[in-house]
Amino acid sequence: MPDIHPFAIELTEKVKRKSDQVFTLKLRELLKGFGYADRTEDSIAFVRHQLKAVGLAANLTLDVPRKLDDKVVVIPAATTGPLGPPAATPPPVVTPSLDPIAQAVEATVEIINDPGRGSGFIIHPDGLVITARHVIDDRDRRSLRNVQVRLFPERSGERLLEGVVFRSHHLLDYALLWLVANGPFPVMALGEPKNLRHAQTIFAIGSHAGRPGTVSRGIVSNPNGRFRKLECIQSDAAIDHGNSGGPLITEDGHAVGINLWGIGQFAAAKFSLPIDYLTHDIEQALRRGRSRCLQLAYCPVCGWSDETPPTWYCRNCGAPTTSAESTPLQIWRTVK
Repeated sequence: MPDIHPFAIELTEKVKRKSDQVFTLKLRELLKGFGYADRTEDSIAFVRHQLKAVGLAANLTLDVPRKLDDKVVVIPAATTGPLGPPAATPPPVVTPSLDPIAQAVEATVEIINDPGRGSGFIIHPDGLVITARHVIDDRDRRSLRNVQVRLFPERSGERLLEGVVFRSHHLLDYALLWLVANGPFPVMALGEPKNLRHAQTIFAIGSHAGRPGTVSRGIVSNPNGRFRKLECIQSDAAIDHGNSGGPLITEDGHAVGINLWGIGQFAAAKFSLPIDYLTHDIEQALRRGRSRCLQLAYCPVCGWSDETPPTWYCRNCGAPTTSAESTPLQIWRTVK
């Protein structure tokens, strides 16, 4: 049994005190707690060893998170409760020769469904993907459960994988899905939208006009813009058909928003949903892990997911699960 550092014991208590058993702190604070001032191969190895010794796990490698002030998520390495074990955390695919923008392009995917195409981006090496709700909707604005996801589209190593949607939101226009394949996959670090400022350089990545891997450059027109009664990131970066659901990133390659809307041809009126709207859902997804998320009952009408046995209606929006003729409408569907 290795010697346990006092800070490792303190972290276990902090995780236990959280109702969802998810504790976040800056990488700088994590290293400092174990007596390190900077990230090195030795310091990361020691921290991971200590976390493992007390039954914890974290999204921590030599490359992730990118900056000392970026957040690290600490969760139990294994649970015996109803949520089951969290997702494993293999090291992400990081190509040292790539600059931050190129690395972000590698982690941006193309989402394909019957009505059309859009974009998304991977935020966990096991294949957790963020996209826009309207990208995974059918023509009746009901969410699809299964979509096709193209990795490295029109580039070396292109792969077409299945993606399974397990959470979405109509008003906020976002969706979360897991790739049904073994990783590790290239990942994109998440940034802090609240730190954005006017005229800051940002980039939008996606499949502009069906051309995947396209990057457009712009500035933040208003970091606290308003659109559809939501606080959004307003910019003049090109957000066109095909790159909805793709990331809005800073110069260091961190995703701060999901590209969603634009007002006509007004160049400075493009809107992205701040990524921190999704903080809770992302933490829950990581805590549950891929296999557990894909067993949740999922409502394609409102996008709610539930672990309790399905009833004749959605507990969140009230959508019926049977018609007048008692024919199943398949509103609640689980993936085994």
